[in-house]
Amino acid sequence: MADESYKGVLVSATDVDATHVNNSYIGTEKDVGSDLYKTEYNSNNDEYEEDQKDFHNQHSNERPDLFSSTSKEIICVLILTMAPMASSASVGGLQIGLEKIGKAFDVDSATLSWALSSFALASGSFFLFFGGIADIFGRRVVLITSFIFYAIFSLIAGFMKNFIVFCIIRALQGMASAASIPAAVGILGAAYKPGPRKNKVMATFAAGAPIGFIVGIISGGICTEFLSFRAVLWFYAILWGIFSIIAWFVVPRTKNDIPLTKKHILEGLNNIDYGGTFLAIAGFTLFVFALSQAEGAPQQWKTPYIIALLIVGVVIIALFVVYETYVPAKPLMPMSLWTTSWQFPLCMLIMSANWMNFTGTLSYYGTLYFQVIRGTSPILTTAYWIPQAIAGMTVNFIVALTLHRIPGKILMLIATLSFFASALLWAFITVDIIYWAIPFPAMILVVVGADVGYNVANMMTLTSVPKSMQSSAAGVFNTILQLSTAIGLAASSAVASGISSTFEEPLTKEEILKSYHGAFYFAAAVAGCSVIACLFLKVGTYGNGPKKSEEENTA
Repeated sequence: MADESYKGVLVSATDVDATHVNNSYIGTEKDVGSDLYKTEYNSNNDEYEEDQKDFHNQHSNERPDLFSSTSKEIICVLILTMAPMASSASVGGLQIGLEKIGKAFDVDSATLSWALSSFALASGSFFLFFGGIADIFGRRVVLITSFIFYAIFSLIAGFMKNFIVFCIIRALQGMASAASIPAAVGILGAAYKPGPRKNKVMATFAAGAPIGFIVGIISGGICTEFLSFRAVLWFYAILWGIFSIIAWFVVPRTKNDIPLTKKHILEGLNNIDYGGTFLAIAGFTLFVFALSQAEGAPQQWKTPYIIALLIVGVVIIALFVVYETYVPAKPLMPMSLWTTSWQFPLCMLIMSANWMNFTGTLSYYGTLYFQVIRGTSPILTTAYWIPQAIAGMTVNFIVALTLHRIPGKILMLIATLSFFASALLWAFITVDIIYWAIPFPAMILVVVGADVGYNVANMMTLTSVPKSMQSSAAGVFNTILQLSTAIGLAASSAVASGISSTFEEPLTKEEILKSYHGAFYFAAAVAGCSVIACLFLKVGTYGNGPKKSEEENTA
């Protein structure tokens, strides 16, 4: 019945005013299928009554009552933005120093990839679980706890001398990061009503991921060049230790934060979807492990255990979807996201393609281009990426001011075209070309695509579920992005390896670059498909009061 309740919330919100821009994210009333779901909500459901009130008065630019002052609100939003920053900074900070990490642990390049993959594997597998935990036990306590454990595991990882133990600690660090993001999104999504103020807040939050990646590259480059790669981990331990203390004082308690008494804890434990949790973690872990390990396996994609793990992972994920649809009363993944309208699955498909390009191909091979082809030092590579951070902040500022004016379909089209243009630029890069000719515009375009697309998709996700499911929905969204990164990296690596295998060892820089070109052409093909998919997307403006739907505006 819990699953049915939030289906009713979605449709009844549409029934209040079918032309509210909030609902243009999932199309017009006929697209949502309100007649099908209208009868499924429980009229006595308190959550439904509260959400319906919010939709009646939804377009607000006022400060939420949770915050006693604007300054406290700003500090809180900035602290919550540290959640996505933790994940991307951890990747960027070590990616820039991979060569020295390999020498420190004396491991080959195939094994070395686990310094990054272990973090991504754990975070991607646990997003859904921690999204549900945050909705059940309280987002504030989950957020603060995750910051504390992220700091602790960062500190411990810096002291590890054994590579296997180092990767295990990195995985625990990834789990802590996976807990913080859904909790932070849930706090913001439930606190703000749709409107320009929420647009600015969510755009600020969205800037955390790309800016965090650049902060990671900058801090990692400085630490690796002048100190040690271990220093960047200790730096993160200090930072997020401080952030956890600040969060305790500035992140407000909400209705979602239950008293942590024995009674409430037991009730919360009874509400956990244990079957879905097991299937999600097992399926995503095996799937991502197989993709991450394939290129380093003895026979690469032909290695028997890679094929077996990949098949088993896909089967378990399929079982997870079936299980979540029919079995639990309170599913780990709200299935109404996928069944209420085909617009949400289409939007997630587009974002999956975007992230296959962003972190799975263009950022990864862009870094390799500087370090392997150009032979630049970590500190110089860091300098090359700084303009992207500035562009990321600028783009998010612009998006915050335009989400309620420009239809989401147009913004998403801009995002996909930016990825397509960036991939094509990288595909034509040469060994000696100057930085400003191709690398610079390509790096700017990719962050335009990432930030614009993330904002539109994130808003669509949060408007597709009631307040009590905000963290779970965020877990779904971020799981898709994490899996897409793994798929993009595996696919682009397979293309690059296939091309490099046609040359005799040792490869020249020109031959290595040709293999990179193959990866960039793959990214361009994926981006081209996402551009075509955007033509079928029906996403209107967000937070601008009642107005015509996107279809009517086009007419």
